[in-house]
Amino acid sequence: MTSDNFRNACRQWSTGVSIVTSLDGEGLDCGLTLNSVASVSLDPQMMLICLDNNAGTLLGVKSSGVFSINILARDQQDLAERFAQKDNDKFGATKVGRGETGVALISGALVAFECSVEGIYPGGDHQIIVGSVLNIHQSDFSAKPLMYIDGKYS
Repeated sequence: MTSDNFRNACRQWSTGVSIVTSLDGEGLDCGLTLNSVASVSLDPQMMLICLDNNAGTLLGVKSSGVFSINILARDQQDLAERFAQKDNDKFGATKVGRGETGVALISGALVAFECSVEGIYPGGDHQIIVGSVLNIHQSDFSAKPLMYIDGKYS
């Protein structure tokens, strides 16, 4: 089995699309598009994200100890594509609010979970980050979520 075989098999799993944001060591916004997100626990309320070992946002999460998971609506594909790029101004044209921890909350997202880091664990070429949910910022649930399957948004 090669990493390409594994990647192609995983592409058959439909996932929601989110933007994870944090603050870097200088207090500046950082973030990326992510589908490696899961709920962990209802009591206490916890979420999990998996970040590539080379992701700049991982450094932000580690240094600030906080992050947000912004679940995107179907009409936010442009944001998902912008935050999936490495070298562009992701936040310049993005409307955001601020959570109590200072992290960016993407305007128009279906829901945003504001979290504090509880633990970081090695996971191959990624780090598994478990966070306690501090706040939930909900939007209008009448919108449909942005999904990703087989390399395409839907």
